[in-house]
Amino acid sequence: MSETYCIRLPIQLPGGNRISDVDPAVEMNVLGLPAELSREDEYYVLTVKGIGSEEEAKALLRQLYAAVCWAGLELKTGIKALAEAQPVTYYDDPVKTGKNLGLGRPVDVIIETTRPAIYREGKRAGKITAGSVTAILSNKAERFLGALAQGLARANPEAFEADGQAAVRLETAMELYVLSYFEPHSVPRFLLQCTALEVLVPPAEAEPDRIIEQVNEWMAQAHAKAAGVTDGAERKDFERLADNIGRMKRRSHGQRIRAFARARLEAMGVADIDETVARLVRAYNVRGRFLHDGNRKDIGEATTALHDVLPLLLKAVLQKAD
Repeated sequence: MSETYCIRLPIQLPGGNRISDVDPAVEMNVLGLPAELSREDEYYVLTVKGIGSEEEAKALLRQLYAAVCWAGLELKTGIKALAEAQPVTYYDDPVKTGKNLGLGRPVDVIIETTRPAIYREGKRAGKITAGSVTAILSNKAERFLGALAQGLARANPEAFEADGQAAVRLETAMELYVLSYFEPHSVPRFLLQCTALEVLVPPAEAEPDRIIEQVNEWMAQAHAKAAGVTDGAERKDFERLADNIGRMKRRSHGQRIRAFARARLEAMGVADIDETVARLVRAYNVRGRFLHDGNRKDIGEATTALHDVLPLLLKAVLQKAD
């Protein structure tokens, strides 16, 4: 009888969130394979068994990672997970290995509990923890599993592996998005999500580096002129000029985001596309005003807009092509 493999995928959720009804473990089916979702200390662990080979398990782990990303976007929260399995070693003397770990039982393979693992089914795993973590979705398990199933059907794991900058942008944007939900303070969370949006959107071909450098140079010159004059009215003129140049630059970024978001969300079939895109751009513009003018009065509304629209845009980039 040929060996089969299992995947152990730990996932972590922001503090104050939890998945209920997973004690005892919830059994399910993942792409025709037996699986379960369980609680283990500060983590939830998705285990899938009966995989035909180690290579198949590695491919499925990447698919599960994409599905977990999708589930977080669907539930509008950040869910931490990793796409690469840790290296594992099978030990020749399970009794001695278990004794060395202080477990009092035989151990065939040692795994670190916070990272994904792929190992032969039937092998006795000894679990060790590197560091402690705080975490944990106020949802029924069935809601999370429904979002995960949707991700398995619709998320494209190859989006994280494609050649070129698009895959790097998507992976980095997802990491920033997830990290934002582990940030307890509203302004840093807002800035992290704005950065995720900015990273996700490719640079416009119409704005080569030399043009951006020229605009920055004009702004620096205007600021230098303002600093070098004593007349108050003249100084304000130069400061106003620098601000106007900065606003033109920010408007250009906003137009780039608007075009990208519209194209992606229309392809996804999002309703009320005009208002959805307008909310996203307005939220991004609040970031510019905050960074340049210290104006934070609209950050609450902008954060709500990003919470609603950014997951849609990330899903539109992550989804499989029709």
